[in-house]
Amino acid sequence: MQRQIILLALIWVSVVTQAATLFPSRTDFRDESIYFVMTTRFYDGDATNNTHCWDGNNPGDPAWRGDFKGLIERLDYIKALGFSAIWVTPVVQNGGGYDYHGYHSMDMSKVDERYESEGATYQDLIDEAHKKGMKIIQDVVWNHTGNWGDATLCPMATKEYTKIQDLASPDS
Repeated sequence: MQRQIILLALIWVSVVTQAATLFPSRTDFRDESIYFVMTTRFYDGDATNNTHCWDGNNPGDPAWRGDFKGLIERLDYIKALGFSAIWVTPVVQNGGGYDYHGYHSMDMSKVDERYESEGATYQDLIDEAHKKGMKIIQDVVWNHTGNWGDATLCPMATKEYTKIQDLASPDS
């Protein structure tokens, strides 16, 4: 009987050790201090990806001027403010130019290329945050998908990219 108890104890220790390896310690998110970031407006680390919309036009105000490179460059700043996690707006391929928040998803399986730079992919952002002991919380909005999502609606409208309206003009 004593051998069976010892054997069971050894098996239990083995299982607990393996579980700790597979599932590292996680903190309760109520203990986290979370910094919300609208990536496209936070910090421009790479001006070459400042594209207004998927057509490549940028009419003056670069509506798309924040990226993963800029966010990576500012991780120490965010951490120094006392934050332990960063909540980022959706990073999926986005349909809008001025709708820079990421909530107009076109393809939920692709990261929008306007966020990425050489050496600054979405995975690079995650890796760099983890190196600093920080977490990334990814905002995802599933109700912006489906048959009547932006990917279906956008082709139904004709966009005249050569005629950019001046939003300050009273004739607009």
